[in-house]
Amino acid sequence: MVKDELKDYNGAIDDYNMVIELFPNFSNAYYNRGLSMENIQNHKGAIRDYCKAIEFSLLCSAAYSNRGVSKEGLQDYYGAIEDYNRAIELNPNDSISYFNRGNIKHSLADYKGAIQDFNIAIVLKPDFSNAYYNRGKSKYAIQDYKGSIEDYTKAIAIKSNYSNAYFNRAISKSKLLDEKGAIDDYTKVIELNPKDSEALYYRGLIRIKIGDKNGGCFDLVKAGQLGMAKAYDLSIEFCR
Repeated sequence: MVKDELKDYNGAIDDYNMVIELFPNFSNAYYNRGLSMENIQNHKGAIRDYCKAIEFSLLCSAAYSNRGVSKEGLQDYYGAIEDYNRAIELNPNDSISYFNRGNIKHSLADYKGAIQDFNIAIVLKPDFSNAYYNRGKSKYAIQDYKGSIEDYTKAIAIKSNYSNAYFNRAISKSKLLDEKGAIDDYTKVIELNPKDSEALYYRGLIRIKIGDKNGGCFDLVKAGQLGMAKAYDLSIEFCR
């Protein structure tokens, strides 16, 4: 509805209330009100509406998938997985449910299970940059640093300004002792966001490590000026 598109979610909820009062068995009205509820972080209200949508339309895979999102918002991770399972059962081409289930598996330290879900999400949607990125994080967690770099690189190829992918690729490159590559990636992060104190901090540490004390101290001082206490402390200790 128009109010949803305008991000007037409370107004949209009022409209859906009226529709449901007139048509109490209208599955789509409950589903859409659930979406609006989720957009204002009312996870419990969203779950109630998705339950009603499912009650009146048992084969609504999107309702199961979005109820999974709301359960995840309440940290009911296993309940969310059950809903994603049902959504996938109803719609095996649902790349988002595979992606969301993969995210939860990663949070539960089931990194191999997460990678399997991201694999399927990517097969279903080859330009799914976030799936490549999150698969890279799962590969990093199992110390497959080369694999994580490959995935971050694919995410960047799809989305050239993907700052988080550059940042995490830099971390993986550091694990493989590719210091120059890591510096290049942190530099790209800083180009995209000059106030990224984390990128400045880590680039500074690497510069100092490879003997570029002036460059490293410049980064640490800048990160400290941006409010990072540990960067400020290091700059006082090492950059006198």
